[in-house]
Amino acid sequence: MLTSSLELNFLRFLTRNIPMSLEDVLFTPLYEDLPRDHFHRFLTGYFADQANDHIVHRGLYLHIPYCVNKCAYCHCQTWPGPDHPLSLNDYVKRLKNEIAWIAPVTGGRGFSHLAFGGGTPSLLSEKQIQGLFAAAEPHLNKNTRPPRISFEGNPGSLTTPKLELLRKLGVQRLSIGVQTLNDRTLNLVGRHQSSEDVTRCINDVKALGFPFLNIDLLAGLPGQTSQEFLDDLARIVSFRPEIIHLNGLSDIAGTALNANRPFNTASFFQRRQKMLLQGKTFLSEHGYKQQGSSAFAIAQDGEDYDRLFYTDRPGAVIGLGAFARSSLPGGGLFESLLSGKSVNAFAYRGQKISRKQSMAKMIVINIINGMDIDRLGTLFNEDARAVFAEEIKALTQRGMVAEKAGCWIYPGEHSFKGLFDLHSHLKILFGKEVLELLWRKYRKAYSASENYLDAPHLAWAIQNQWFTNSYYGLGW
Repeated sequence: MLTSSLELNFLRFLTRNIPMSLEDVLFTPLYEDLPRDHFHRFLTGYFADQANDHIVHRGLYLHIPYCVNKCAYCHCQTWPGPDHPLSLNDYVKRLKNEIAWIAPVTGGRGFSHLAFGGGTPSLLSEKQIQGLFAAAEPHLNKNTRPPRISFEGNPGSLTTPKLELLRKLGVQRLSIGVQTLNDRTLNLVGRHQSSEDVTRCINDVKALGFPFLNIDLLAGLPGQTSQEFLDDLARIVSFRPEIIHLNGLSDIAGTALNANRPFNTASFFQRRQKMLLQGKTFLSEHGYKQQGSSAFAIAQDGEDYDRLFYTDRPGAVIGLGAFARSSLPGGGLFESLLSGKSVNAFAYRGQKISRKQSMAKMIVINIINGMDIDRLGTLFNEDARAVFAEEIKALTQRGMVAEKAGCWIYPGEHSFKGLFDLHSHLKILFGKEVLELLWRKYRKAYSASENYLDAPHLAWAIQNQWFTNSYYGLGW
């Protein structure tokens, strides 16, 4: 517990050095390599455990890390252009083998969700798409309702024949990475698409009758003005996609965009967040309701957001393919890596997590708008007040949490400094064991004499979108 200023200072150090620590990234520094057979046995035991029967959503995620090139703003782990260790065809063969290897872990219950992400899944050929669907389809659960299938791609490679095939194969949710409709900006950041590609692609999607279309847009791109951003948004809204994701450009120093230019933190934040706030207002005025940190959905004829493939119920996701992540509430967090040249040589690493730690993550995500305490307990089949009695008492005494109308909520000042300190304090929810492991990991880099709440450290942490979202009231 927080019994000394040094301990609190270390939590601030963690917020500075692991700024996405409200998410799974808090555990990433603790990942350990896992033999393949150990990973398989762990998953089998997890799904066989009756304590996890409340987890009704079981997803299979297939990661396609290939891209035509790396966009100038991208900091994701991808294989751009010819810079990859394996041909796409060989990668697909390996992925199909991995699906067959992992499928039995659900104990015959199958997967309720199938998702293709990347990278750029739309770079797959029609034959490769068919092959991956054929490998996954026998392992989908079709007993209660049709499995939810989603696919993402870029307008330049989502050709009409591919879209026709995806619709035939049962894809319900199609996600298109538009980012901007301004051809000048597209060229500047190195995206291989045009505004004409976007228009053609969306028209095809609408004509083919995909139930749910998601469009991704970016705010804060280089040279992008607020008016250009709103013009993009107006054109996208005219197509009436079911979901629009507004994301702020993550201006991370390691990207090609920032390699040779100075970075003015304050002006960048102001410009980016002004656009996001304008976008939030615009979408609200046009019938879209915000869900989560960046998604806006338009629900028609009584549809709820759960039907748009999002849910506030905990779900287990197994990720296959290079850089794919698996998330098992109350079980573990894992990532998949390429290992050697053998067709069956994916490797896995990760960290076990407890149910309490999964609950802690949900509290952290919802604390700004309020975490419904009874709902949290229902989702995890636990008495939330009893599970976090000691931690909530300490956080309440420090002014970080209050209970209002059955919710735990942050009552403090919504300043960068206040929110930075909030997310530092909230780390105690994840437990002493995790913090001790992080201490052993980072103690040589940590300095007790530094104030990790001062301006330079604060500026470093808030480059990430999650922090500025909470400051500007965009929600989670």
